[in-house]
Amino acid sequence: KWWPCIDNPADKATAEIEITVPQSNQAASNGVLDRTQPNADGTVTYFWREDSPLATYLLCVAATNYHKFEDTYTALDGVTTMPLVYYVYPEHLELARQKFAVTRSAMQIYAGLFGEYPFLGEKYGMAEFPFGGAMEHQTITGISSALVGSVTDSQQATIVHELSHHWWGDLVTMRTWNDIWLNEGFATYSEVLFVEHFLNLDPGEVMSQSYDDGQISGALGGTVTAENREDPFDDRGAIYTKGGWVLHMLRHLVGDEKFFRALKDYRARHEFGNGSTGELRESFERQYGQPLDWFFQPWVYAPGRPLYKLSSELSGPDGSGSYTVKVTLKQKQSIVIPGRAEAVFIMPLDLTIHFDDGTTETRVVLNDARRQKVSFTVSKRPTSVGVDEAHWVLKKVKGQ
Repeated sequence: KWWPCIDNPADKATAEIEITVPQSNQAASNGVLDRTQPNADGTVTYFWREDSPLATYLLCVAATNYHKFEDTYTALDGVTTMPLVYYVYPEHLELARQKFAVTRSAMQIYAGLFGEYPFLGEKYGMAEFPFGGAMEHQTITGISSALVGSVTDSQQATIVHELSHHWWGDLVTMRTWNDIWLNEGFATYSEVLFVEHFLNLDPGEVMSQSYDDGQISGALGGTVTAENREDPFDDRGAIYTKGGWVLHMLRHLVGDEKFFRALKDYRARHEFGNGSTGELRESFERQYGQPLDWFFQPWVYAPGRPLYKLSSELSGPDGSGSYTVKVTLKQKQSIVIPGRAEAVFIMPLDLTIHFDDGTTETRVVLNDARRQKVSFTVSKRPTSVGVDEAHWVLKKVKGQ
């Protein structure tokens, strides 16, 4: 199987696709369907047109005896509508109706967070195919028949993951394959953002329970950026899951308002074109107001994650009734960070002080050394100290 093209994600083009199939079949592709033409030989030709620039790997031709059904998405303006068009195997029709219903809600959530769906004048669709997994073809995601036909799994994560690619991957495409995490890490974190807003779940809890280090430990020898352009998916755990953690940590670093402003800035500067890790960093720096190479260098370009060891000394009260909390924080990982003499993952860390009355207090420390000592004065009797209990940082904690 092959597709003649310039196989470069930065070489975007528009497309006109003509597909001739038996009359018993339907053919789905990118963009809008201009017309269908019955032919004298008992075939029919579908004329699809994609006027939005797309990377060649996002072209799609899907044809079989599909059953087509539709839904409608209403844009953020409350007026404009767009078809959601689904092509499924007849035997999976009822399962697909149930599973695909989440698409409209996910699109509303993503439009609110990232800006309007980019291809509002065209469509969003899904077409069932016989391969494994799913693929975010521009305006017409391909989804495996094994996933659609599963009676035990809603495939919600897959559906919203592929939808999010229409912002991060299709609208803004990585400039080179080295930056494939700008597609897949973004889509992974978009899964988290979806369940956060759809199910009202805490994002840190979702990250720790569903995207924790145990799921990616086999891939942490790699880096978020793909070092092998001939095989950019060789470190899938780092590209997908650790890439999602990078965005989660950036969100904590700059705060929600600036985080989503940075994403919209990155989109606006590179939509219908291509972006790089460096250009993403620049969008975040514009919001943060300071350089962020200290964050990107260890978290994106170095392998692994920090292994923290925390010890604390609690004393008091003193003559004024105050207590002292002394904390020693060590990083115990053994890795090399390019361009750094010392293998330190720099990150503001939340230290949570627990008191004997059941309350807590959080102090933020910029952890930028292999061994760091800090001291706090508090007014109540402390009992223990925890590190990053809200799960904002990809880490291991020694002793846990």
